[in-house]
Amino acid sequence: MTLSPQTVSARRQQARRREIVDRLLPVVEARMRELGSYANLRVDDLLPDALLSRSTFYRYFQDKNELLIALAEPVFHDVRTAAIRPWERRTAPTQAELQAELRHTFDLYLPHLPVINALVEASYAAPSVRALYEGGFAEVQQAVDSIVALLYGEASDLSTVALDMAGVPAFNRRVYEVARSIPPGETLTYGEVAARLGERGAARAVGRALGQNPFALIVPCHRVLAAGGGIGGFSAGGGVTTKRRLLTIEDGGRSTPLFRSL
Repeated sequence: MTLSPQTVSARRQQARRREIVDRLLPVVEARMRELGSYANLRVDDLLPDALLSRSTFYRYFQDKNELLIALAEPVFHDVRTAAIRPWERRTAPTQAELQAELRHTFDLYLPHLPVINALVEASYAAPSVRALYEGGFAEVQQAVDSIVALLYGEASDLSTVALDMAGVPAFNRRVYEVARSIPPGETLTYGEVAARLGERGAARAVGRALGQNPFALIVPCHRVLAAGGGIGGFSAGGGVTTKRRLLTIEDGGRSTPLFRSL
């Protein structure tokens, strides 16, 4: 497929803009730590450290508010990763693993505090920044709240939680999309998932893909069962005991907190 000159130009523009954002993110974070206030942040003070000219900057951004909005994308990605990562484990963590997990979460989150603080400060004066800040962090908080609710035995639909599927094999991604389309309280068999993919006979491949699911709970592999009413496997913490409890919760029954007494 041959791309039009306009498409090629637009993609180059996007790539160049991302490159500028990548250069400026650590500079803005460092300068915010020094200044302590977004109001004191000046574009002209940032450019030398990022090796950018004024003409280059203003070719892609109108002002520092537009830059801040662009900087929010990688920040939200890392914050979302920090929020979701603890629930991706497939086995119950040891104390040492839990401490390492917490350190990793802080390592992802803390470096971005200067930009998060800048977003908070700018949101009071700039409607465009306020809308982005409230929308971005509301999404993360909603995901965390939904996961916690499910762990405490409440029915919770996680189908709208945004996931970063980069690096996930294409077949697995298709399996996860089908799994996420199964409503709470309903189930499919591995064979039925394969049929929805248009690949009858791929039930075992579906099972392997679900066994590699890096988004336990959010990609609800517990809603996929073996043929003939069997429970099938479950690679997340607690194994099939957890799987049965999740299905009980989503079927409308109240449960004890999910991981108590496992």
